[in-house]
Amino acid sequence: MPIFWDSTLVLLSVLTAIYGSFAALSHAERMRKSSGKAAKSWMVAGGITLGLSIWSMHFIGMLAFHLPVSVSYDLTLTVVSVVPAILATLLGFYLLQSRRMQLRKVLFGGLMMGIGISAMHYMGMAALMMQPGIAYDPYIFVLSVLIAITAAAGALIIVYAGEMTKLNLLVRHAAGSVIMGLAIAGMHYTGMAAAHFAPGSICTVAGNSINPTLLSFFIAGIVFLVVTGGWVANLLDKRMERENAVALDQLAKQTKELEIDRNVLEKINSGKTLAMVLDDLVKQVESHHPEMMCTILLLNKDGKTLSLAAAPSMPEAYNQSIDGLEIGNGVGSCGEAAFTGQQVIIEDVTKHPNWAPHQHLVKIGNFRACWAQPIKNYENRVLGTFAIYHQYPTVPTAIEIELIKRYAHLAQLALERKEHEDEIIYMAFHDALTKLPNRRLLMDRLQQAIESSVRSKMYGAVIFIDLDNFKSLNDSKGHDLGDHVLREVANRLVHHMRRSDTVARLGGDEFIVMMPSINEDKTKTSEQVEQVSEKILEIINEPFTFDGLDHHCSASIGISVFSGDDVSVADLLKHADTAMYQSKYAGRNAWHFFDPSMQAAITQRLTLKNDLRVALAREQFCLHYQIQVDTQNNIIGAEALIRWNHPEKGYISPLAFIPLAEETGTILEIGDYVLATACHQLKAWESNARTKDLLLSVNMSLSQFKQPDFVEHVKSVLSESGANPTRLKIELTESMLVDNVEDIVQKMQALRAIGVRFSMDDFGTGFSSLALIKYLPITQLKIDKSFVDEVVNNKSDAAIAKTIIAMGHILDMNVIAEGVENESQLKILKEYECQYFQGYFFSKPLPIEALTQLIDNWVVKPPVHSS
Repeated sequence: MPIFWDSTLVLLSVLTAIYGSFAALSHAERMRKSSGKAAKSWMVAGGITLGLSIWSMHFIGMLAFHLPVSVSYDLTLTVVSVVPAILATLLGFYLLQSRRMQLRKVLFGGLMMGIGISAMHYMGMAALMMQPGIAYDPYIFVLSVLIAITAAAGALIIVYAGEMTKLNLLVRHAAGSVIMGLAIAGMHYTGMAAAHFAPGSICTVAGNSINPTLLSFFIAGIVFLVVTGGWVANLLDKRMERENAVALDQLAKQTKELEIDRNVLEKINSGKTLAMVLDDLVKQVESHHPEMMCTILLLNKDGKTLSLAAAPSMPEAYNQSIDGLEIGNGVGSCGEAAFTGQQVIIEDVTKHPNWAPHQHLVKIGNFRACWAQPIKNYENRVLGTFAIYHQYPTVPTAIEIELIKRYAHLAQLALERKEHEDEIIYMAFHDALTKLPNRRLLMDRLQQAIESSVRSKMYGAVIFIDLDNFKSLNDSKGHDLGDHVLREVANRLVHHMRRSDTVARLGGDEFIVMMPSINEDKTKTSEQVEQVSEKILEIINEPFTFDGLDHHCSASIGISVFSGDDVSVADLLKHADTAMYQSKYAGRNAWHFFDPSMQAAITQRLTLKNDLRVALAREQFCLHYQIQVDTQNNIIGAEALIRWNHPEKGYISPLAFIPLAEETGTILEIGDYVLATACHQLKAWESNARTKDLLLSVNMSLSQFKQPDFVEHVKSVLSESGANPTRLKIELTESMLVDNVEDIVQKMQALRAIGVRFSMDDFGTGFSSLALIKYLPITQLKIDKSFVDEVVNNKSDAAIAKTIIAMGHILDMNVIAEGVENESQLKILKEYECQYFQGYFFSKPLPIEALTQLIDNWVVKPPVHSS
């Protein structure tokens, strides 16, 4: 029976195969780039799309041929025939999930897919229900199946091998879809060529037939809805993937910037040097942005030049050339940014007038663009610049503008941390008024000078200077003049001393000049020191002009010469101090050396040391008590103060014998005596309604705290006496916290746990760290008497007292002022919100009998109100 072909439908069937193949390849790409449920979804979508495309191509191809008899298609077979096509293509997509191409998988997949596609084709042919049945040429039939298998295997190879090529994705999919579409169409038409219709054959499809015209619309709808719908989904997924990729890229960049922030802040807080922090900052920026080269320049103290701080990627010759760059308007990028305090963006340094004089640097640095951001502190003062260089002309994006500001801010944090550290260190070692080294720094340099003299065998000297009648000048003419004199004396001394000498202020009107390595001969050393001392007297005698008036001052000087380590730092200062007083006794405005005649005082100390050893055994010690009151003049407690009742010298002040007790080791026995006596007194007070709530303060020495069993001993004394631990207050000085801090803190915490209180005595005169004090179990700060003495007349002392009180409030500690001697002091301390007071204004230290009488007869006086 003759067959007629519709060339338009033939072409449409081929295009349908190519179009479906193109969509399927896109689905395969999405599947292989996805994972989990998304990959499975694309696998199913791709299999169905390709299966329906092959099925659609088949029936469009079936509609393309015409028999001389009326034909139709069996509905059941038509629908069922799509199943093997879809199953076959689903198998192919399942195999495509594998990341590696394996020959056995490709052959097996091609075989199964080819059989499925062939089954779909011949089931579709069977849907014609021809009578007699369709006969097939066996050779062409086999060829059609082989073509189907080859087409399926080829499709798998196209996906695998295509990914390994460098072809554009669209080109690769287009070429692959043409090959696959032609192969699938070739299989179909080869199968059609194998079919032979006998003359007189008729189509036996009856009631469930499908009209060929309706079938063509149905197939066209499937192709449009399924394949095109898949295309839309594919495009939307790609768009979402691109958007996600952009978002992930932005997130990755933000994460990198946050990582730079975190790393730099960690290094700042870990105490790394400024050079290390800035160098690391630049290296991290360059690591995250390989197209950038960066430098950090810092403004020098002169405010006119920049010094190089970090530039790891710039040539050394360039770095050397810009180190010391003078800032100014129109000076490159960094010079102008530092001068104006404004961001400077130069797109092309070869064409910008700012860089015209510096083209040799451009060649050395091999860059074309330079962006500079000033680094400023919180006061808006320029500290330096952060600059970014590019090898090609370019301007920053809005994001890059924010990044350079961000990097400059990180550099600012590092610089401010360094400034604060330097300021803290400077304040810790220098006098606030004169800017001279303070006692702490002087002691360190004196120790170094002594150690150096051991090696060099050269003599050095300590010159102790005390201004004559300075207190009278201060009181009569005012503290402004006094401060002016002190600053001017400091300036004159520094100006006239050698660079190797140290001029320090001990406090008040006392200055020290330490001269190391003067001469190997003691006589010549003394002669030179005499000349220096005469010069010091001369420059101090020169008038001090203040408010248009001249004021005069003189000084008394004591000199102590040293060589080697035969004398300690403390003794050296004591010798010079003793010699200074000899100058005062001689009429002031003079100098004296420490000599053997001064040993009388030392001999007396030795006698006291010997007497001290037997004082406890002979019960020569006793406790006196000085009351402590609150703002309403109520007695809240007392301080136990030891007194030595010497059989020949009478009562001896603790200031005279406590240092000796420390030296001889008897301080431990004395401390035990004080603690035991105080605890028994606390227990005795419990029976009296007027004393049962009083606190009792005792002083503890560093030697006592150092005892391994110190905590157990205190607990034992409290237990033996029956005293309430919460009524006992232990006073310790700041100097005790210089060494063995951890051990002392642990012992304090152990005692604080049972209720014992702690007070920091003489606060403000020592060298303890404020960062440490806030973690100590201290309940009270005690303002030293030296600040209270001048709190009314001396602005500096008043400021210190006010600061200590405020600090106590912030740290949740109460504050007590000792040495209150008059109503004016009490009044101003109350104004500063001090809570407790102690001093002769209320009562001198009394024996227990007198104290008891005082408490019994105490009448609360009207409180002194602050103005």
